[in-house]
Order: sequence, then C-alpha cells, then structure tokens
Amino acid sequence: MPPLNPVFQFVDGYEHETTTPTAQGFGSNYQLAFSATGSPTFVAGHNGYGKAVSLSSASAQVIERRWTTAGTTDWVFSGYFRVAGAVSASRAIIHDCGIGGSGMGFYVNASGVCEMGCDSNSRIGSVFIADGNWHLLDWWCDTAVNPWVMRWRVDEVDQPLLTGPHAAQVAGDAQYRLGHAAAGNGISEDWDDCVMSGRKEDYPIGPHRNYWLEPNADGSHNLSGSIRGDAGETTNLYQKVQDWPANQTDYIKQDVNAGGAFAEIMFDDLPAVPTNVLGVMGYMAGFASATTPATTGASWRLVWPDGTDIGGNNSLDMSESATHYRCDGKNGPAGGPWTVDQVNSIRARVGYCTDVTANPRWTALALAVCVEDRHPLTIPDRSGNMSFAGGR
Repeated sequence: MPPLNPVFQFVDGYEHETTTPTAQGFGSNYQLAFSATGSPTFVAGHNGYGKAVSLSSASAQVIERRWTTAGTTDWVFSGYFRVAGAVSASRAIIHDCGIGGSGMGFYVNASGVCEMGCDSNSRIGSVFIADGNWHLLDWWCDTAVNPWVMRWRVDEVDQPLLTGPHAAQVAGDAQYRLGHAAAGNGISEDWDDCVMSGRKEDYPIGPHRNYWLEPNADGSHNLSGSIRGDAGETTNLYQKVQDWPANQTDYIKQDVNAGGAFAEIMFDDLPAVPTNVLGVMGYMAGFASATTPATTGASWRLVWPDGTDIGGNNSLDMSESATHYRCDGKNGPAGGPWTVDQVNSIRARVGYCTDVTANPRWTALALAVCVEDRHPLTIPDRSGNMSFAGGR
C-alpha cells in the first residue's frame, strides 16, 4: 500500500524539462535547482501520459535536481526507469544521491542486473533490468548514521539491505543526478515520474504517476489597476503563464504598488480519476525587471475557491532578473489525504507587491500531482473541457 499522505519535496514528470541549464530557484524551506547537460532528449512517458527524459551514455548526459532540506536526514526516492543497449560494464544510471553529500548510486551491472552502491560498498539485486522495459525503483536512505543504511526495491521486490561507510549528514542539500557525467558503455536510459520525500514513513511510495496540470482559465481577479499582462492585458491572463519551459516573452506583471491586488489563475482538471492522490506541488517560474532585493510582497500562492490560502504563500526572488523556479509541496487538507475534487479546485494567485521599484513578473505556473497507479484509472468524459497545452 502507498503511504497515506506522503510529504513530497519534489514531484517531476519532465513535462517542463529543457535541455538548457536553468537558473536556481527557491522553495519553501529548501532551495531548488534544475539543470540539464549534454542535450537529453524526450520519449513517451512510461504510462502513455506526457513525456520521459532520455539520456545516452555515449555523450555524458545528466539531469540534476537539488534542493536544501529543512533538517531531514531521510532520503526517499521513487521513479520509473528503462535501460536499453548492450551493457559492457557496470554503469550508474542515477548517481551522486544523498543529503549533504553524494555517496549513493544505482547501477546496471555488466550482467544487466540491478545493483546498489554507497562509496566502496555495493549489493547486487535480483532483477534483470537491461531489457528495454520500464521498471520501478523505490529507495530509502538514513543519512544521519555512519554507515548510511539503504533499503531499496525494484518492481516492488525487496532487494538486499546495503550499508555504506559515509560520514553522517544531518543537514544540507538533498540531490540526485540521472544519467552519468562520463561518456561510455553505449547504453541509453529513460526516466519518468520521479518523486522525493524527506520522511522514512513514506517508503516505499510504490506505483504512481505524475500529472502536470497547466493554467486553463482566469479565476476571479482583483487587479486594482496594478496587475496586467506584458502588453497591458487584463483578461485571459492565464495564457501568459502557460509556457513550459518558461520564457521571458510573455508574463503577468505588477507595476503599481497594491498589497491586496492579485491575478487568479485556474488549472486543468486531473485527466483521470485515481484511487488515491498522493501529493500536490505547485510550480512557478518568474523574474524581476531589475535586481532589487529590497522589493517586498511579490508572491504567488495556492488557494481554495474562496481565496483561503492552502498552507501559506511563496515569494518571488526580486534579486533575480534571470528566470528562476520555485516549488512548494502541499500536504493534504487537515493532514489527511487529498481528494480529486480538492485538487481540481486549486487556484493560484500572483501579485501582492507593495514595492514595485522593480516589477515582479510571473511567467509560468503549474501543478504537479502524484497519484497512485496500482489499479486501472477511470477516464471521465470531459469532451471539450480539457486544455492539453505543453506536450500532452
């Protein structure tokens, strides 16, 4: 069974991914960094939805995710992978994993079998993975002890416990890198629907899929003559924040001080009715018209239809004139699991700036939603009601 209400630090299905390294951003309690090197490509997602990232070992392609943790010492990961090609030697397909250090890696060995490593220690698993099929990796590590202790599963089958001699870490960046920094071996690997948690109680996350929900309509604005599109628009503002990967071509801006002003944006509904909604994360890309760190109030927040905040709000970094990303994981209402109706009712609001010495500019918004994928999903009849922008 999946965890009842996992606390995700990261939810990614690669629908927004770009082959160009992107600026760092900051989320609630942790720093978020996206990067991509070596021009990875994209293939169809493991579940027929969206896309997956594809990396070739022939040209040293890497996708990195990194963020600052808030005191957690548990590193919990779940994601889908596929390995193809003749394996001539052991090869890390996800590496530099951990908290405050980079001691762990998951490998396909020379026999095509899964293997887990931590520094000088490793354990060979029981599943042949170099078969061109999708597999599920679940992984937990306790980094607060020396040696680190790792439990891992492939396709829901427990694999041998591994301990690795690595200095105990109680703070610092949590990270993982898909692919390998050095070319060689000739295999290719695909990754899809990766999620991260900082709670050991969330292991194993198990079968899941990640949906990427983009803006599809305006909500109830309170523009107050201060918020508008890049060309002065006051309607159809949702179209200004639909583009993923994010750009600086069109955006919502605030150019007059008004602490109570906001633009409200609605999102696509979930395209299927899952057994359980496991987690929700909001994503924002934005930038400032000039770098003025003292600017205050510029924020984005997720709200219910009545305007009540869903667990706080998040600021735009006004020291960054380059596009930067922020994400914010939301627990289920009242500490319980999410329902489909609750997810479908979420809106985003941007604005609230009381000092527009530099204009805050919001250029992209989205929701990433992780759902259980253990049973067939019911596809509702929503003919004409869905917007599938951005590669769906």
